[in-house]
Amino acid sequence: DNKKISAALVSKIYTEDGLIKAKGIWVKSKEELFSTQSSIYMDFNLVSKFKEIKDIEGKVAIVALPCQLNFLNHLMKRDKEIQEKVYCKLGLVCGHASEKKLLKLVLETKGIKESDIEKFYFRQGLWRGKTHILLKNGKTIKFPFNDFGLYQNLFLFCVKRCHYCIDHFAEKSDITFGDVWLKEYKSNIKHSLIIARNKIHMKDLLNMKKDSTIVLNEIHPSIAFKAQKRTRIYQNHTINAIKRIKKKGILTRKPRWNDHIAARIILFNEKIAHSKWIKTFMKIPKPLTRFYMYIEKFFQNF
Repeated sequence: DNKKISAALVSKIYTEDGLIKAKGIWVKSKEELFSTQSSIYMDFNLVSKFKEIKDIEGKVAIVALPCQLNFLNHLMKRDKEIQEKVYCKLGLVCGHASEKKLLKLVLETKGIKESDIEKFYFRQGLWRGKTHILLKNGKTIKFPFNDFGLYQNLFLFCVKRCHYCIDHFAEKSDITFGDVWLKEYKSNIKHSLIIARNKIHMKDLLNMKKDSTIVLNEIHPSIAFKAQKRTRIYQNHTINAIKRIKKKGILTRKPRWNDHIAARIILFNEKIAHSKWIKTFMKIPKPLTRFYMYIEKFFQNF
């Protein structure tokens, strides 16, 4: 509303030709922006939209994952016109992305045909949330997001580049947004973590608070870490063990004994995902699979 930008690049999940897809789109109004509200937990190509920045009249905001913002930063360094047009880079806290194969398997286990889906939303609602599906026959299906998240947390079909990424909090962004996974923040209001990285955009946030557009409460940085603890440990420690095991990449710190165990579990899960045994794995009772996940997460908890 304050005309600081004329457009924002955001992501949208949609269906086309009987397939669930995701893409980057330019929005120019609040209504268009709100229509894209939904988390997306599958990999897709957003960076191809960066070439359109020059075609947009006025300044723009970019909403993207850490790896995508890293690519944007390289573009901005090489191209002054793009650098001058980007008013704000909004980063999303990211643990890892998943291949679409994982979603297709989850739908298959529930007896839902992808071609029957009219609208799909990975996660909506409060704490953890629910997956919402609208079928072409008008029927609505809802199930706990954890029915998908359980397998995503086990790194099944994890995008390979994510095994080497150490940027969890989108450090190349101007403002970072993420979930707050702390019990004390579990309520009938969904809280979000916001990290402002410079005075200009901190001022923007404070002005929005003054206008009652958003509600802000300052927290200690340690709470931000606790809210994303296990993923932060994964990217600070477990990834170094994965690099050592695979003999790829540069270590940022020496892996500990628990990092090696967590890394071995994750890489084992990766092999299962791409083997003939994956459908059998998906049929294991969820309580057992959840217990297995707790074992993995235990070694990523310190």
